[in-house]
Amino acid sequence: MHWNRSFILISIALILSGCYSKEDQNKKVVQEWYGKTVVIPSSLKPKVAGRDTTISASEILDKDYNVLTFVDTTGCTECNMRLYDWRLLIEEVKQYSKEINFIFVIHSSNFDEISAFAVKNKFNYPLFYDYDNSFAKANKNLPAQPEFQSFLLDNEGKVILVGNPVKNKSLWKLYKKQMEIYDKSDS
Repeated sequence: MHWNRSFILISIALILSGCYSKEDQNKKVVQEWYGKTVVIPSSLKPKVAGRDTTISASEILDKDYNVLTFVDTTGCTECNMRLYDWRLLIEEVKQYSKEINFIFVIHSSNFDEISAFAVKNKFNYPLFYDYDNSFAKANKNLPAQPEFQSFLLDNEGKVILVGNPVKNKSLWKLYKKQMEIYDKSDS
């Protein structure tokens, strides 16, 4: 009986400490990246729906704000990319401002699959293919968790917000507030 009670108390303590440690890890990631300048390597190859394009990352970065997402396609590629959901957010933003761009840096072992997903999801925005993982190499300590591999950047490439707004609607509202985009559904 005494052993069972001790086991239960220890289990509860471990569960509670696990919750706090995850929250602490999340705060640490945000604190580490806030204000940091994100480096966009020139070796990235831009594609739109799998086709070559002449647009460069520097051309895209000339806006007031940039939403940058890094996708390492380990695991479920389509699940991690969520191109359809991103397309909806981009279309929403474009209704309110032309001074915001979206940059998608993709590291994959199968770029044909990435192109197919872009076509399937009618995603006609640039994807920057990172054949040699140069983005992760240039941006040391890139968060390993996909939910922290999206950043809102200012016009100097400095991180203002960290987190994937596709996976978190409250975070999307925060992104829009920061970018000064308001619609009636946010009230």
